[in-house]
Amino acid sequence: RRVHGGDPQTFFPNCACPFCKMQRVLSATRRTTPFYSVVTRHHPIHITFGSMGKSTFILRRSITTFSFASETRKEFWEAARKAFEQLANKFGLVFGFVTIDYLYTQYAEEKRKLAIREALETGSRLPPAPPEMIPRRKYVDALKRAFTPDQPSSNCYFLIVGDHGTGKTTLVSTACKELGHGVLYVSVPNDVIDFGKQFGGAIGYHFDKRVSFTEAFRRRLLDIPIQEKPAPDETEPVSSIRRVLPVLKDAARDFAAKHKRAPVCIIDNVDTLAAASPKTLELLQDFANDCTDANIIRFVFITSDNAAFDFLKQRGAWSRAELPPIEIDDLSDSEAVQYLQQRYKLDSEQATKTVSELAGGKFFLLDRLADQLHKQQHYSEVKRQALVVARLEYKSAGLLTEGQVRMFGGRLAKSILSSPTRSISSAQLDRLVPSMEMQENLLTSEVFKLHVSRDVVTFKNRLVQTFAEEGFASGELKD
Repeated sequence: RRVHGGDPQTFFPNCACPFCKMQRVLSATRRTTPFYSVVTRHHPIHITFGSMGKSTFILRRSITTFSFASETRKEFWEAARKAFEQLANKFGLVFGFVTIDYLYTQYAEEKRKLAIREALETGSRLPPAPPEMIPRRKYVDALKRAFTPDQPSSNCYFLIVGDHGTGKTTLVSTACKELGHGVLYVSVPNDVIDFGKQFGGAIGYHFDKRVSFTEAFRRRLLDIPIQEKPAPDETEPVSSIRRVLPVLKDAARDFAAKHKRAPVCIIDNVDTLAAASPKTLELLQDFANDCTDANIIRFVFITSDNAAFDFLKQRGAWSRAELPPIEIDDLSDSEAVQYLQQRYKLDSEQATKTVSELAGGKFFLLDRLADQLHKQQHYSEVKRQALVVARLEYKSAGLLTEGQVRMFGGRLAKSILSSPTRSISSAQLDRLVPSMEMQENLLTSEVFKLHVSRDVVTFKNRLVQTFAEEGFASGELKD
């Protein structure tokens, strides 16, 4: 200021002082450098003046990354070019990773679709079926008609009902093997949380593929399992099922266009879903209804009790169900005798008594009683032990304790025994047991059973029927 009259912006072209030299450099940079404002903002040049003696001024540049003197402009432009190249390289790297991620995602999606198409073409892995001792062609043919979607009555989804041990899974497996491709089978596990994974595995859908390339690469480096997590607002198996169904729908549409018929999806043991995850069963029923309307997938639900049947019947999607449902009954007495003779080598008299008095056509009773007879137990002892088990069932249902359950249950049992067909209609049931709550208690016990396809009530099996006959004779049961 003392030298140049107090104006810090004034400089002299030929002055040799540090201030004027710097002002000349900055003035030249303003005129020739378009990046001046950017460079000076991020790399400010600080000038400090301090007194060293009477007239000595010292210039200190805090950052010397770029030099703006006229003789170093080439260096500045070279640095700018290198900076631009670095920026371009970084942008190219990011663009490359984005491109790889996109291509990897498309590859994974196509691979998933291909796996599902192959599953539809080859069919699901069916549960192993035991050797067929008794050919039950009536049921196999009925199931094949239900599984074949080009039949006139197949524009709906189907229900198959039957007690545990009636051979539903065996008959379904036989019908699926005869049909060949285009049949998917999945059984609901006891732990319904795993159902989504099993359903995806049955159709070839892998949940561990839906991640980006960079994420998959990072997880592999860190040894993190590549798997998807359910949405935070949903629980399993609903979240997994929601992810699988749209992909299955697309693959089924391609299959239907290729083969001129819709594939079949069989879901076994849906009574477990009705009890443990009703939201999942609602989702599947609604999806089955939509696919039936579009004629791209035919669903078949298999249940072992009437709870799932009643649950499905209460919803609006029930309108697309085929009625009456296909009911798998027990073996006839002649078939049961033949079964014991062929599989367990029982003589005709022993097999006939076992069937007529104790087992009827129930597979699990036939197997259990035949095994006891093979252990050299006398028939009278086997019958005594079996009736003890039946008595426990009556006691558990409340039919041996004084009260309304015993009264109404006794009436029901007496009416069934009095009928030539050993059954009564649901209208007779309403007259005998007016209370709906009491009806539900009796029909959910192990003593009585409602056959939804015929709308009749019978005993659950031959063993509880024999106990009722002897119980009324001894006075242990009352009507």
